[in-house]
Amino acid sequence: MKKNELPLFQESNNQLKSMKKLLVLENFSPVIFNNFNNFLDYLSKNSCNLAILDIENNENLYTYLQNINDISSSIIPVIISPLPKSYYNDIDDYEIEFFKKPIDFKEFIMIINNRVKKENKLKKFQYNKLAPDFITNSSKMEDIYKKIQKIANTNATVLVSGETGTGKEIIANTIQRFSKRKDEKFVKINCAALPDNLLESELFGYERGAFTGATQRKIGKFEFADKGTIFLDEIAEMPLKLQAKLLRVLQEQQVERLGSNTPIKIDVRVITATNKDLKKRVEENNLREDLFYRLNVLNIHIPPLRNRKEDIKALSQYYLDLFNKKYNKNIKGFSAQVIQSFLEYRWPGNVRELQNLIESITILTDRKIISLKDLPNSFLNLASLPQKSKKNKPSFPGNNLAQNEKQTIIQTLNENNWNKTKTAEQLGISRKTLYNKMNKYDIEY
Repeated sequence: MKKNELPLFQESNNQLKSMKKLLVLENFSPVIFNNFNNFLDYLSKNSCNLAILDIENNENLYTYLQNINDISSSIIPVIISPLPKSYYNDIDDYEIEFFKKPIDFKEFIMIINNRVKKENKLKKFQYNKLAPDFITNSSKMEDIYKKIQKIANTNATVLVSGETGTGKEIIANTIQRFSKRKDEKFVKINCAALPDNLLESELFGYERGAFTGATQRKIGKFEFADKGTIFLDEIAEMPLKLQAKLLRVLQEQQVERLGSNTPIKIDVRVITATNKDLKKRVEENNLREDLFYRLNVLNIHIPPLRNRKEDIKALSQYYLDLFNKKYNKNIKGFSAQVIQSFLEYRWPGNVRELQNLIESITILTDRKIISLKDLPNSFLNLASLPQKSKKNKPSFPGNNLAQNEKQTIIQTLNENNWNKTKTAEQLGISRKTLYNKMNKYDIEY
């Protein structure tokens, strides 16, 4: 389809000239059909975001919508009908724009323009792949990436902090990938995953006879990682007696196996990660203060996903592309309502939670565009979208009037399943005014 082409099916020619002239004046190139099969054929052979249907025979509408949906659920039908939208039962099952004749041409053109501008943005998002698993559109994460490039080739200890699921291991992987040790061993161990005695033997190794069951010598992870890098995840969970041994590794680059007094020289770069406040752990006497300063030579703090909303879209698209390929699916993108719910949700599990959600949806959905119906109830129940109000016009106390108005609009949209006509009626404004306010507050649709 050529740029600005807009397919238009008309059952009658009553408004043909005026409609065509209006679209041309707005720099569209209307492709007009009076035969619906030809119209469908055009839609099937071209990449279309919108399809205008000017109908007279209202009984045909459901057939039209179903046929268009069968071609692609990403096409938004724009319906022009002599009857009000309330006449059609279950029409809200389809994502459409609806106009009752005679139409308000200014409102019609505004909505068409907004749809054309936003459809691509809403369905498919671009993302920056700075490294194989470092995906971001966030300036905060780009700053972290620049910091990684500065510190990667040093031997300094790095502490990576951030909430659960923010991607601390990805940061460790990226540091290793850009370091001069990139071709050496990269050993990872979770300090919270092993009992104290087993963690000690895993890290430092043991000699034969060091304890019951030690039938032969075993080298530890530090010794194994010699010349390379070791990543200690959940470092705050390391027991105090092992912290002294770790401190010696950091200070002297030496280890002693259990059952031996002979120090072994090693050359290991140490990266640690935590989702805890290590200063607070020091105050609570759960972490040695001297160890804290040794760990915190270089610090990288990853902000939670809710504080870098530009990454929600980027990562959603990245994981959708990833799981489309993995599961041989062809899902094209996300509906506006889904993206809005993603942006409003707090993501307590951060990137890991988003990844798991997208994988689950990709496996289960049969749609080409992910809609609210694809989201599990557990997500929708926890989503921080405003809850339903018993009043027709919900209000929010507070001094920030703009934020209150935005929240009111989102709540009312949510109550009406994002039906803009019903939302505008409930708010007591025109649909044109509603769209203007949605644009003003950057509410995606």
